[in-house]
Amino acid sequence: MTATTNSRKKTSTKSTSVKEPTPKKEAVVETPSPVKRKYEKDDMIPVKSLFEGEVILVGRRTKQDYHMTELGEVIEVEYQDINAEIISGQSPYIYTPLILVMDEELVSTKPKLKALYESLVPVEDIHRLIEDGDIDELREMVKHMPKGQIDLTKNIVASKIAEGQLGNMRIVKNIDRLLGTDFATQLEMIA
Repeated sequence: MTATTNSRKKTSTKSTSVKEPTPKKEAVVETPSPVKRKYEKDDMIPVKSLFEGEVILVGRRTKQDYHMTELGEVIEVEYQDINAEIISGQSPYIYTPLILVMDEELVSTKPKLKALYESLVPVEDIHRLIEDGDIDELREMVKHMPKGQIDLTKNIVASKIAEGQLGNMRIVKNIDRLLGTDFATQLEMIA
């Protein structure tokens, strides 16, 4: 009996490719994100009236009455009540808006509210445009105003007529066409 041996020739294959050095990982320095404030339910949040007249907000959580008697008045509302209005998504106090949340940090955490506030026209600008009679600029502003600011503009015009601060019939008629009002009749009755 003959023994057979399998002899295989081992061949080594050396790689001829040049190995590139591994790139060093750069240290990534993360800038710490600002610490988000943790609101407690009884934290007081300043709000400002955007309505020419009395606004009474009844807290959805506390049932507390919050009164504002004039345009621009600032009061404090418990966080749990103001947050309930914000997250409802349809609160006329927040989204018409009748009140303005003055806590910028809180507003920045609510995208819908932040977008709304970016579209608001400063009340001083509304007064200036009415007083100047700049109907073209007022028309452009009204196109982008939320409903509450259009109503506020109507209230400001009515107040100015009643107080004798707006008596130019041409301006009033232009405002009537723009806002769908009939202030010219009010002005005629006063004259």
